[in-house]
Amino acid sequence: MRKVYAEKICEKCGKAFVPRSGVQKRCPDCRVELAQRPKRALTNKQLTEMNGRQRETIKRLQAEIAKLKGTMLAPQQALVSQIEQLEKAIARQREIVGEGQRAVAVMGQRNHALRKGISAAIGALEETLKEDGR
Repeated sequence: MRKVYAEKICEKCGKAFVPRSGVQKRCPDCRVELAQRPKRALTNKQLTEMNGRQRETIKRLQAEIAKLKGTMLAPQQALVSQIEQLEKAIARQREIVGEGQRAVAVMGQRNHALRKGISAAIGALEETLKEDGR
């Protein structure tokens, strides 16, 4: 059951109201109006600090870009280098696939040999049982 509080006077409009909590200071109408009001904007000092940090970041990034441009190869050489690296990666992947295929083939041969050996052993056991008369 909800606690009933004594009637209070709204701080903003002066109207009497029954609060829903012990710390409520405004009537429901003023509370809604207060909630719809825009939030506090940043101060000029905060905006200036943010702009300063952003400018520092921009300068740092521009310096990194300039450094990279100075060390960059000619565009065609860079593309050739990237293509060679990709071709090497593709060749290595093909080697890995080939190794995997060879491993699968070897395992298949081993499994086939095991199956043949098991079949032969079962056949020999069946013949022995027939000869023994069981």
